[in-house]
Amino acid sequence: MNHQVFVYGTLKKSYQNHHHIKHSEFIGSGRTIEKYGMYQKDYPFVVKNEAVSFIYGEIYSVDDSTLALLDHLERHPEWYYREKVNVVHSGDARIIPVWLYFNSTPEGTILKVG
Repeated sequence: MNHQVFVYGTLKKSYQNHHHIKHSEFIGSGRTIEKYGMYQKDYPFVVKNEAVSFIYGEIYSVDDSTLALLDHLERHPEWYYREKVNVVHSGDARIIPVWLYFNSTPEGTILKVG
């Protein structure tokens, strides 16, 4: 089974954890429909209950084993937890339901984008 995942930090192309998904299908760039809080500490993370900014990132289609690997990498559900949200594809404006990893601890510097 394939799962659409939205990445916004170290899993994006050219970042240190991208090798975990580099063989997955890249669907395109996009942004969240809803606004969330994005914080930067040693790495970026998104907080669900703060409507600050749209989150921009990349959409990938991953298989079950890659999703399990990402869950392990993100320490789901202890550190990050994933939830389904809708993103709009930058290329054709279609709405895509995706998994997005959230963190419930707002720490660091809040980033205001979009």
